[in-house]
Amino acid sequence: MKQTAAQRGVDWDAETQKILSDPELPKIKAAIEQPEFIYPDYYIDGNLNWLAAAEMSAASAVIACRVFRDLDSADAAVLRFRTTITATIRQYLQRRGLRDPEDVVDVGCSTGIGTRWLAREFPRARMTGLDASPYFLAVAELEQRRNPLPDCRRICFDHGLAEAAPYPAGSFDLVALQYIAHECPQSATRAFLAEARRVLRPGGVVCVVDNNPRSPRLQSMPPAMFTLMKSSEPWSDEFYSLEMEGALVDAGFRAIWTMPVNTSHHAVFGQLPPLASTVPENGV
Repeated sequence: MKQTAAQRGVDWDAETQKILSDPELPKIKAAIEQPEFIYPDYYIDGNLNWLAAAEMSAASAVIACRVFRDLDSADAAVLRFRTTITATIRQYLQRRGLRDPEDVVDVGCSTGIGTRWLAREFPRARMTGLDASPYFLAVAELEQRRNPLPDCRRICFDHGLAEAAPYPAGSFDLVALQYIAHECPQSATRAFLAEARRVLRPGGVVCVVDNNPRSPRLQSMPPAMFTLMKSSEPWSDEFYSLEMEGALVDAGFRAIWTMPVNTSHHAVFGQLPPLASTVPENGV
């Protein structure tokens, strides 16, 4: 990954060290972290350290570069990677005749990279990021302080679990789960979707962005590469055997719609029935 980063103009080590050397990080973590937080058995300990959090920006850029190999720079790849996701979300909202969300939560927000892109797409929304790693959240808050959003909105970053979010029922219009399902067992993913239903308002939308098991790129991946991926993603088999559309229906969502966002990933949407009207069982 570091080799790809260097080829596309990303100084992995310098970016990582810049974050790690900031004296504010431990203070931010102490302010965000819930001291009696209980981690579920499936949670990967590798997320609970400063190095993993500090490397997230460079690692995410490399993933974008590998998806968009035709682009010369990491900045261009990241721009396309993220805006294709937000454009797909907007397309679903428009097809459903929905106005822009007023309250958005990015569940499993990591260091807030995707959260910030959601905030740019929906400039009037109140934005929240939820994650189980206080290290990742501290880096997200540090980035927010260093590089405020253009409109000076603040994202609220909370320490909590996707399956037990610290929010009242009916708090949000849009719940995004970006690239977390492939890191978890099916039981956890189903719990995430059930919790998304709880915190959404009537007519609210959930969006699951993740690897697309049906994509030609993943279908043609050599078995050895899948085995290598499983060394860091132990729940891969459960993820690839889960039919996400069916899981959304089981969780009570309707108007299911799946759309590729690039050659390797897709977005799967569902909507809660509004109070005053019905939502079609299938399709958008």
